Amino acid sequence: MAAILAVKVEDPRSLKLNEFFDYDGKCYGLTRSRALTDTVCIDLADFYEGTVRSEVMRAVPVVFICEDEDEKDAICGWYRSADIYREIRRPALFLEGNAICRTDSAVLLPEKEWIPSSVKFADRLYQVLEDGDVTYTLTKAVMDSYSGENECLRGDHIRITLDPSCRRSYDACIDRCADLALQLMDDKCENIRDIRTLETYARQAVTISPRQADGHYYLAMALYQLGKAKAGMKSAEKALAIEPDAADIIALKGNLLVSLGYADEGAGHLHEAWQISGDEDYLLQEGRIYMFAGRMDKAVECLKKISDPAILEDAGIKLKDMERRWPFLNVRGFSLKKMFGKK
Repeated sequence: MAAILAVKVEDPRSLKLNEFFDYDGKCYGLTRSRALTDTVCIDLADFYEGTVRSEVMRAVPVVFICEDEDEKDAICGWYRSADIYREIRRPALFLEGNAICRTDSAVLLPEKEWIPSSVKFADRLYQVLEDGDVTYTLTKAVMDSYSGENECLRGDHIRITLDPSCRRSYDACIDRCADLALQLMDDKCENIRDIRTLETYARQAVTISPRQADGHYYLAMALYQLGKAKAGMKSAEKALAIEPDAADIIALKGNLLVSLGYADEGAGHLHEAWQISGDEDYLLQEGRIYMFAGRMDKAVECLKKISDPAILEDAGIKLKDMERRWPFLNVRGFSLKKMFGKK
């Protein structure tokens, strides 16, 4: 039986950098709150053709709904066809989702064209609309009949024009890269165009002066954000060949390794970056790698090394809660012989 998955988006400001962000040709939607860390995101038994043992439902249309300026639910976009996974997928430390589609299957409506929705959500952020339901019929009609603008940008279709002042000036290119990187770090990038701009200026910097590390570093950063981890790794290696003890480059290589599936090795690079620089933000990143890999004992062990409580507080991490949730963390050095009174 045909079905459409309706998903409530908590913050519409996230649309262009989350649900409709082109990460290496794919978009990643999420059926649970982004404030949670649960591995299981959806009960696929809610689908007529799903069961409690189902791990993925293939080729499912997904419609995204958020509140408009009048605080009324409205359709803001959709995936024509997506794979819906029971458990979370994390292609990078900054991106997660369990509803995954090809970017050319994603449609993001301009805000002025959002369409009122009749879908009702209860105590969760998703609803399965089965063929035969009135809401299914109405929603499918909207998706099938829309012919307006699509604001979901495909990275490989974006063309960036260099500022004339940067065409021959390495320093001007690096200054532009630094500005864009700061915007990225402060979550001020509007969409993928900003990251493609970072890539363009970094490539120009590398062309002008390939023996300086900064250009390679910023290029690796842009490629990492765009989902081009293998190409990003090559740029990071070139930067490290020039500055082998640069903590920021070592940390970036660690993040790239995680995206390539080498979580332990990636975490090791973040630890090395902390040892070189003393910057405890690297410990936070290392701890997150272990958390995402399900290695909670290693995560707590790492996060306990952070002396500045503000770092953990700003990241929303409470070590005491983590220790209570995984009580075995508190007894790793405990003697079982003493526990059972054995000599």
